[in-house]
Amino acid sequence: MKNLTIDGVLQGHSYLGSIVGENYGRIENVKNLGKVETLTDGFAAGIASRSYTGSSIVNCVNEGSIISKKTFATGLVYEAKVGSLIENCTNKGELTSTTTSTCGLAYKVAGTIKGCKNEGKMTATGTMVGLVHTLDVTAHMEDCVNYSDLDLSGLAKPGGSLTGIANTLTAVKTPDPESDGAQVINCHNHGNIKGASYLFGGIQKINAGWTVIGCSNTGDIAGTGSANGFSEQISGGTSEELLTVVKECFNSGNVSGNATKIAGFAGTQAKYSRIEDCYNLGDVTTSNAGLTSAGFVA
Repeated sequence: MKNLTIDGVLQGHSYLGSIVGENYGRIENVKNLGKVETLTDGFAAGIASRSYTGSSIVNCVNEGSIISKKTFATGLVYEAKVGSLIENCTNKGELTSTTTSTCGLAYKVAGTIKGCKNEGKMTATGTMVGLVHTLDVTAHMEDCVNYSDLDLSGLAKPGGSLTGIANTLTAVKTPDPESDGAQVINCHNHGNIKGASYLFGGIQKINAGWTVIGCSNTGDIAGTGSANGFSEQISGGTSEELLTVVKECFNSGNVSGNATKIAGFAGTQAKYSRIEDCYNLGDVTTSNAGLTSAGFVA
């Protein structure tokens, strides 16, 4: 499917994509201007609901409003399977989940996503992620940027977590030196993050065996709970073969919160992980004098 622009209204029960529901082929230079809305359930996406092994979505743009009654509203796809490609795509549309969560690009990626941007306004009642919620062990994300603010401060009881780049990197259990999976390279958050229980500028949970290089947060982070400039936890594997590496990353946004482990870069760092050539430039403020805070790692 190539060189197509669509407009109008798509409404249905769940698992909606403006262009296709399930993509096994190639979608190239396609733009959605229309509204995509689930009427009763969840999973509404700007381009495709699911993209399968061998498929690709290239040079596509969503400018339409994406509305999910439950679970996730996503700018490009709900899920991209292993062996799929999403490249040079942009979300500019407004993303709204009336009961739970939104993601700027995708909920779950097990393939490759690179050169993609989120610029659309995001509204939710719980979790919001600037780019991708979950990256599987086979995933590779590179040159992706979030420009949108993540803000739940207008809610009476804000909850959930707000994360600039990704929420969770799934733990690697078996090392594969031949694979380029389990890597996040040159990805950035520029949006301000405000008003939730858990706030993180970069990646909330960096689990065992991942390599994160050249990533950053420049947005200010302010909430009433946990807050870290880049990551809540940098976990390690069980041996040097599953070493977790965070390299050449930084935070320059100011960080403030009221919980344990308020830090300019990371809340915790575990054995068999390495932080190399990283830094924090932001001020760190905790409103509770009895709890831990730190300029770099709490």
